[in-house]
Amino acid sequence: TSPGRWVRQYSGPINVIYFGVVKYPHYFPPYAGPNGDQTNGVRINNAIEYVNQYNLGYLHGNPNEIQPNDSPKDMTIYFPSGAYHIDKTITLHQEINIKGDKGTVLYPNFGGVGKYLFSLSEGFIEKLNIENIEINFTQSKAGLGGIHLKPKNKLNGFGAGPWISTFKSIKMLQPTGHGIFLEGEDSQETISQWNQYLHFEDIYIERKNLNESNNALRITGANVNIQFESCFFQIPYTFNLAPSDLGANIFISSSGIGPHIKPCQISFIISASGGGFKQGVYNSFKIENSENITIENCWFEDVEVAIDVNNSKAINILNSRFANAAGLGGENLPVSGANGSCIFSRNSHIT
Repeated sequence: TSPGRWVRQYSGPINVIYFGVVKYPHYFPPYAGPNGDQTNGVRINNAIEYVNQYNLGYLHGNPNEIQPNDSPKDMTIYFPSGAYHIDKTITLHQEINIKGDKGTVLYPNFGGVGKYLFSLSEGFIEKLNIENIEINFTQSKAGLGGIHLKPKNKLNGFGAGPWISTFKSIKMLQPTGHGIFLEGEDSQETISQWNQYLHFEDIYIERKNLNESNNALRITGANVNIQFESCFFQIPYTFNLAPSDLGANIFISSSGIGPHIKPCQISFIISASGGGFKQGVYNSFKIENSENITIENCWFEDVEVAIDVNNSKAINILNSRFANAAGLGGENLPVSGANGSCIFSRNSHIT
């Protein structure tokens, strides 16, 4: 009694084009479909939900009724080369693999304080992957960030948050919120909501709003065993602005309540941070109430303070390069009483 329909036969990744996602400049703003309700953002989330429900066997989309599929398909959501205008947050699920080509560019054209292009679904999330994508925020509204990893609600008695996940070859241009925000639990000693065992590689983020509400990378609360390799976090190369506090490229902190909720066992290897301002004071790293942070074989250039550490333990700074990294090398440091240090430490243990 049902009407006729097309059934797509396919193997391998799910191409977003299968779900009607369109590329710029064919439709701008994003094509909304004949009923006005199927934008690119909706269609991308539909593709992710299809892959997620098929492989994990959620009954009626309910994560509490899981019947794993005996013959799972590829969990990859594939974006062919091209420009995609996106109007909604993309929600990430267990084992989802977002993958692009070298010419894949996402243009978020929505915004608002505290909003992100990518965020997590509820519950425990394992083997998540985002790879080979550029995100250009030049058309987005103020306050929009890139990737928000914040654990949400335990399901079936298990903890929440991402584990054993990888983010690779991602470029972000001028997000007006945080580029990447790892927001772990930060309010209690008994923790069940962590970001843990995450690997970031070949990440480039150039932040736009130059203040403490816009970090290229922000890590707060329960974040453990996380590695950044060959990553670059910077401010744009702009000169001769009015003197001001431009915030930190990388901010790592916690409330300091209890030993189990501090960022710890976090490594930065063969990475860099800096910018090109000749006026304005800012830090590459600002580390507070954290433990076991290792910075090795890294490069810092044109900053007021390369690494600012407060009330932290086991901070390891090894074999790194500081180029004009104390008061921008003495060039036009504008703020009276500015620190002008390669490493500025208070109440901390540093090697």
